[in-house]
Amino acid sequence: PLAPRRRETWATFATRVVPADGGVDAAALHRRLFAKGDGFWLDGDVKVLGDGGGPRGATLAHAAAPRGGLTTWGDGTETRGDLLDTLDAFLEPRRHSRVVVGGDENATLPFAWRPGLVGYLGYEARRETADYSPASDAGSRAAPERPEPDAHFCFCARA
Repeated sequence: PLAPRRRETWATFATRVVPADGGVDAAALHRRLFAKGDGFWLDGDVKVLGDGGGPRGATLAHAAAPRGGLTTWGDGTETRGDLLDTLDAFLEPRRHSRVVVGGDENATLPFAWRPGLVGYLGYEARRETADYSPASDAGSRAAPERPEPDAHFCFCARA
């Protein structure tokens, strides 16, 4: 999951934008495109709908532990290690700065946007930080199995 698929390099990729003429029903679009899976909707001045699917997308769930936890990727593979190091290694080869709007290869957007990670870090992810001490959990009961991961992200290659 850490390497770009196929023989492509991420440096050749670009953010491609298809402008919508007129109004768009964002809720209907979200239901149609992202009703299944790890879809998200970031709402603000600019609405961004996306998911971790497609040929370049990825999802990951992480169970934190001192000295590195277990990351489970959407394809079922697992890796062990510190979450932030794992995320950095995943993102580094995927950085790019080209934006294409319609056929304009040198376009700019009126807002900052690059595909990236969307998700959350739960409180338990603190177990992998430098200042975490297991003694800070002293006196507390062992945490029950949690149904949700300590961190969950999708790499948004399409939005």
